[in-house]
Amino acid sequence: MARRLFLGLILVLAGISQAFAQSSQSASDAILILDASGSMWARMDGEPRIVVAKNVINDLLDELPESTRLGLMAYGHSRKGDCGDIEMLVDVGGDRETIKEAVDNVSPKGKTPMTDAVIQAAEKLKYTENPATVILVSDGEETCNVDPCEAAAKLDELGVELKVHTVGFALEEGSEGLNQLQCMADNTGGQFFATQNAEELATALTSITEEEPDEPATYTVDLSATEEEDGPVITEGLIWALYEEDSDDPLYTSEPTGKVSTTLEPGTYTASVLRISDEADAEATLKVEDQDTQLTLPIEAEHNIALEGPDTVAQGSAFDVSWSETTSENDRVIIVPADTKEGERAGGSQAQRVRTHSSGSLKAPGTPGLYELRYVRDQDNKTLDARAIEVVETEVTVEAPETVVQGSSFEVSWSEGINGSDRVIIVPA
Repeated sequence: MARRLFLGLILVLAGISQAFAQSSQSASDAILILDASGSMWARMDGEPRIVVAKNVINDLLDELPESTRLGLMAYGHSRKGDCGDIEMLVDVGGDRETIKEAVDNVSPKGKTPMTDAVIQAAEKLKYTENPATVILVSDGEETCNVDPCEAAAKLDELGVELKVHTVGFALEEGSEGLNQLQCMADNTGGQFFATQNAEELATALTSITEEEPDEPATYTVDLSATEEEDGPVITEGLIWALYEEDSDDPLYTSEPTGKVSTTLEPGTYTASVLRISDEADAEATLKVEDQDTQLTLPIEAEHNIALEGPDTVAQGSAFDVSWSETTSENDRVIIVPADTKEGERAGGSQAQRVRTHSSGSLKAPGTPGLYELRYVRDQDNKTLDARAIEVVETEVTVEAPETVVQGSSFEVSWSEGINGSDRVIIVPA
């Protein structure tokens, strides 16, 4: 039984050291406080508790990674009946052999001023400025008239990130010592372990060897929307939604609002926004990396522009077009070959600014074929409406006398007119 209990205590302290090793990654140092009060000579399954503790600590030191910075403090080891018998035996960062030697030289004698020892250890670690870890191993209750619970709560209030982990062994359930150790751990967010027998040690082992996953890093994401590109920021009436990549289920949705701010883990998301008043919406890919992120989405107003014009026109002829509304005086109505990509201007294409009008005139291209009438927004060259138009070939015939007297006037006629700017001329053959 003593062997199993000894091994269990090693594992308990190893679990604490593992928790400390994780916190040391955030520049946290630790001090191990060893109870060397007179009660440590009492036996636990045939061996003095102090012998068990020394062996456990020495084995613990062999297992700790070199990066772990540990210090050693003891109380009750120098004088009997002295509540001030607290000593820093090895400063934080001391080498392992020095700590082992100090542990071996501890001989229990005195009282149990464990609260003052924890306070002194926290102060040594400058707990009000830095993250700090205190590990207290004790078999008894406070004997120096200090309230451990109240002191631990005060330390937690003043500390940056202080954790007091406590290990009690050979303490009866419901005893004052057990309650004090648990209270100190609870009030600082630390862990408490009671080692009464092998079964309880196994339970403690299970709880401490299950590594808690690190809290994933999160970053603030600020979302806003504007009226069109570079327009004023919209302050109300928006519903926001965030989706994880390749997911249709929203990770986050907002109440009707303007700007929103939330936190996200690094990753790729889709951000979407809906304006309630006209159901106009917008979305974009949002990448969250290793810093806070801002995203502004332009919401385009809904424009139901209807473009009207003839289905066919003669090559080179002028024809009338009309449009139902405008977004800007600099929008254009154009005629381009049907296969022209959006935003491009084909050679020889005709265009007219809409200005403040609702209708205008264009000239058909000189080459017959399939074309498209387009209403193009000036802001981004986006086509808001389009309709097909065919340019057809025409045959114009001219009638005139075969001979005329030099300098005389004579009558001519033509079969049809194509464009008001067309001309009838006479030139040398």
